[in-house]
Amino acid sequence: MSVRVLKLELRAGDESLATMDFERGCDDVFVGRSHACNLCTPADDHSVSGRHARLFWKGNVPYIEDAGSRNGTLLDGKRLEKPVKLEVGGVYGMGGCCLVVSAKQKETDKSGAQYHQLEYLNGEHQGEVADICPR
Repeated sequence: MSVRVLKLELRAGDESLATMDFERGCDDVFVGRSHACNLCTPADDHSVSGRHARLFWKGNVPYIEDAGSRNGTLLDGKRLEKPVKLEVGGVYGMGGCCLVVSAKQKETDKSGAQYHQLEYLNGEHQGEVADICPR
């Protein structure tokens, strides 16, 4: 089953700089030193470009690509040469920072019951996700 919401965490060493949800269908997300980016690295980390990397959804699949940065966006120590699928558990290097990707935890209602989701795998609503709420 494909993921609908990812949790993005920007880190510098052991320090968490920022987190955000990356939901299917949302606008592109930019990571970099510029204050115009969705996830901002420290302004004094000149190993990160102003607009370093772009995250986007293509259909139901999330991707990351380098946004023309000077030092590149890395996965497993290798520079990204083209957009690659964003993987849960992936750690993407950007200068002195890294972007950690995880699956968003299920939401709970006031009683503590978890919500669930149903994804249509075929038919008229293929790729759509429906929230299933406990009563």
